[in-house]
Amino acid sequence: MNTNSNLEFFEEQISYDKFRMCLAIFEKENVAS
Repeated sequence: MNTNSNLEFFEEQISYDKFRMCLAIFEKENVAS
């Protein structure tokens, strides 16, 4: 079990979740205006 690659995958998932969250907020702002 390679913990390093697991950590990298975990960090990728976090940044992807943040990206999706920002995208959702951006879309809400666009709809509101």
